Amino acid sequence: MLSFSCVPLVGSLGIYMAVLGLCMHMWPSMLWGLSLLSFSLVLWVVEDQVKEGFSDAILMSELSVKYAILIFIFSEFVFFLSVLFSAFYMVGKGWAEAWVVVDFYGVPSLVSVVLLSSGVSLTAAHYQFTVGGQWGVVWLLLTVFMGVLFLGVQTLEWEENAFSLSSGIGGSLFYMITGFHGLHVVIGVLLNVSLAVVVIFSATGVVSAVKQEGVIWYWHFVDVVWLFVYLGLYWYCM
Repeated sequence: MLSFSCVPLVGSLGIYMAVLGLCMHMWPSMLWGLSLLSFSLVLWVVEDQVKEGFSDAILMSELSVKYAILIFIFSEFVFFLSVLFSAFYMVGKGWAEAWVVVDFYGVPSLVSVVLLSSGVSLTAAHYQFTVGGQWGVVWLLLTVFMGVLFLGVQTLEWEENAFSLSSGIGGSLFYMITGFHGLHVVIGVLLNVSLAVVVIFSATGVVSAVKQEGVIWYWHFVDVVWLFVYLGLYWYCM
């Protein structure tokens, strides 16, 4: 029998509170929900250390965990495709008011290089962990740094834009798409920080391979989605 985990309960409660807050314009509820969801993902990474090692039941469940991760990533990818195709559809309907414009070659190109480079550094970290190298944590922390840099630069871009979330359908779609992607980057940064903390401070210094792979898959998913956002939203729609 599999050992009990509170992660699904906490994560489900977080999703419920976030969706309820978004639908009812209850922003504190949405923030608490997103916080609980982020906490559940961090707890998922470190729970093996809390349980003092890997039980046979946990090892036996790794295949189902991989399937669950892939299904989750696929569902998120479908969500981003749906909102991007909404933007594509609205382009033909005159979505983009003349002043809802962002320079394709400016900040978007810079943050694209940063985020895609973080995928390379995370792959290097995974390789170091696999072969027992000493530079895994360094590459992992470099990934975290580039993720935070991406968020910081994109926040500056939002502040400099001449339009807002309430600036018609163009502004609403732009900030919804980039905002939700930014939220996924925040979650990815938290997951990578959790991996680094476990490796540095735990007695064993290891995380189960399936959870390492899950975090890596998620971060590469964030990279791929950004390519769609960059080419679809910034280039095609703008």
